[in-house]
Amino acid sequence: AMLLFPAPGKLDLKKLPAISALVKRTGDVNRGKQLFTASAKNDMQCAKCHMVRGQGGQIGPDLSMIGKKASRENLIESILYPSKAIADQFIAWQIDTKKGLQLVGLIVEETKDHLLLRDATGKDHKIDQTEIEERKKSPKSLMPEDLIGFLTEEDLIDMVEYLQTLK
Repeated sequence: AMLLFPAPGKLDLKKLPAISALVKRTGDVNRGKQLFTASAKNDMQCAKCHMVRGQGGQIGPDLSMIGKKASRENLIESILYPSKAIADQFIAWQIDTKKGLQLVGLIVEETKDHLLLRDATGKDHKIDQTEIEERKKSPKSLMPEDLIGFLTEEDLIDMVEYLQTLK
C-alpha cells in the first residue's frame, strides 16, 4: 500500500519554490486554523509554544495579532528559517552549570540569587547564580528548524493564510 499510496510529500527546502513565489499563493484559512489548533497535540508543536487569543504555550511570541505585524513573506521566512531573525526577548541562552549540566532556554526571571530558564518544552529551571559556570547567547532559535519536515507545501500556505487573519 505504501508503494501505491505514498505519504504526502513533506517540505524539502531544496525543492521549495522561492519565498517570493510562495507569497503570491493563497491558502485555506479554516484549514490553516485547524492545522494550528491540532499542532498542540502533534509533532508540529506550534500551539505548544505560541499563544493565540489566550490558548497555547508561553515560550514563543504571542501570535494573536501577528497578521497586523508581519507580512506573508515574513511569516513564511520565520517558519522556514526560525533562527534568521530572533527578537531580543526570545533569544535563547545556553547555561552551563558547575555540575556539568547544560541547559538552553529563555531567561524569564533573574535575581541576584537565581536565574529562571524556560526550555523549549515549557519547563522552568531555577538555577542558583553561584552554580552558573558559563552563560552565552545561542545563535539558534528555540523554535526547531526541522518543523518543516511535518508540513506539506499546502500546509505551509494554509497556516500562513490563517496567521494573516490574526489582527
